[in-house]
Amino acid sequence: MKSAVVLIALCLSCCAFAQTEAPDEYYSHLSVVVEGEPCTVIGPAWVQDGGGSKWVLPKVVLPNRRGEPCPTRVGYKRQPVTLTVIARSDQLGAILSKPGPMMMGSGSTAGWYSAKTNGIAKPGLSRDERCQRAIHGNKPLRALLPGEEVQPLVPITSGGGIDVYAGESSFRESVQATPSDGSFWADIIFVYRDEGARQRAIQEITANNPKWVWQDSLTNIKYVWMRVAYYPTIYRGPYILPNGETLLGPVLSVGVSDYIEPGRCTEGGFTHFENKDESFELVFTRDDRYARIGSENGFVQGCTNCNSWSLLAGDLTPLRTAAGEDVIRVDKQRSPFLVQVIDAMEQRLAAARQNPDGKDSAK
Repeated sequence: MKSAVVLIALCLSCCAFAQTEAPDEYYSHLSVVVEGEPCTVIGPAWVQDGGGSKWVLPKVVLPNRRGEPCPTRVGYKRQPVTLTVIARSDQLGAILSKPGPMMMGSGSTAGWYSAKTNGIAKPGLSRDERCQRAIHGNKPLRALLPGEEVQPLVPITSGGGIDVYAGESSFRESVQATPSDGSFWADIIFVYRDEGARQRAIQEITANNPKWVWQDSLTNIKYVWMRVAYYPTIYRGPYILPNGETLLGPVLSVGVSDYIEPGRCTEGGFTHFENKDESFELVFTRDDRYARIGSENGFVQGCTNCNSWSLLAGDLTPLRTAAGEDVIRVDKQRSPFLVQVIDAMEQRLAAARQNPDGKDSAK
């Protein structure tokens, strides 16, 4: 079984999704009048308006006069023609444009004389509009987890407007491990599908952690990622509690936890988070040593048994081991939804072990 506390660095540039382009509607569009010698090929190129905004022109060919065929070579007779082209903003969002002459930048060529615009742009979707679409969207999910390939998520259970998934890689490893005591490790993703549940979770997390929560991040929260190991009988970590007590199960050891917002809610917009050409949304998790339950509950100042950040999963107040690991006592009274998640995970693992040929899929 992998340790739930191992932190693995992740190189974003290695991810093929890092270069994914956003849908066209996310960008603003502007009419640009280009002028030049007939039959001149323009673009792909960019132009810049008087306000400093850049606009990307597609590849176009200036028309010849009276429908005549283009000559084999441009004569440069100073008989310019014009063509109206729809340019796209080089930045996501509702981009404004200043009317008037435009500066021709990269992609300019001989025979292209000028560009201008009336400055009336069709606005793209703002970051808030993109974010709300992501938060309220219901596409199938895949995840990019630290140290892993992009992978589907295994549905585990659902309740109270929260869907719970496990990373396929950790799920398959736990299937193959078949420990005798029923322990497992998993990347667990909580997905807030219901707006009411999402808002209640934001309120509870904020109320329980007023000093440790970034409000802007919670405003756009949709996912919570937890890398955990479950021990149903006795905690098998190498350390006990500071008072020397042996930690009996059931307990959940939490290596990392993180609040996650959709990529369209971030300054980076679309990059890393969603594939334009496929009907799924990509959950991107960070390997952040400070994004942990311990830090969120103030352990950096020596606090133990601090207030829980609930997730609506019940009381998740962590204990602190002598080695600084965070573990949660699993209690049916205090954490009924968490117990439901663990029970469902055990059932899914048991079903998958009965199908060693892999027919128990993550779909």
